[in-house]
Amino acid sequence: MGLERYQRALELSSAAMLMVDQHGHIVLSNCEAEKMFGYSKEELHGQAVEILIPPRFRAAHPRQRERFHHEHDAKRPMGIGRDVLAFRKNATEFPVELGLNRLQCGEGEFAVATIIDISERKRAEQLLRKSITDLEAFAYTASHDLRSPIRAIQGYAHFALKRLPETADPESLRMLQRINDCAVRLDRLIRDLLSYSAIAHETLTLAPVDLDKLITEVAAQYPDLATARLREL
Repeated sequence: MGLERYQRALELSSAAMLMVDQHGHIVLSNCEAEKMFGYSKEELHGQAVEILIPPRFRAAHPRQRERFHHEHDAKRPMGIGRDVLAFRKNATEFPVELGLNRLQCGEGEFAVATIIDISERKRAEQLLRKSITDLEAFAYTASHDLRSPIRAIQGYAHFALKRLPETADPESLRMLQRINDCAVRLDRLIRDLLSYSAIAHETLTLAPVDLDKLITEVAAQYPDLATARLREL
């Protein structure tokens, strides 16, 4: 039966799979590989694996293939080298995730390749990068446009507090102080938004949160919560 006994194993995979000999010739392929690259089994059998690589990379590939076969316990797990490009029969390129394993059997040594088309993943990553860029642009605009009037509110509240006599209505003083405190909090929230927009460029550092302090700050902003009761779940 020769290598045909491995054909069924390849067909059980939901990913495209190829078996390539030490000389770089394709000896087996599954249906997923045929659909992915646009070739039939007969067209792939015996062909140099380089036909599935963009022409500009083909010259360097034989040396990489030889190095793979000479490495001890050579293999390339899935997820390594995600920027590998593949080449279809219709001459279109597309990004793939490539996994390689070496198979030693009576017929010789072979490389077994598992190939996953990651075109959709790349498109999603591109959209995500655009969304992050848009978020950053919005955050900078919000910071510039919103912080100016907030500082004006803080300034007027501060001057009003300074000008009121000591005999002023305590409730008026309390309300002016709350206006100032709310403006300070809003300014801090806008700065936090600006920091959040830059999160893609920074390493996250987790830190504990003082929930008692947080709840106290929230309650101070909303007088109606003063009589609320909290219950642990």
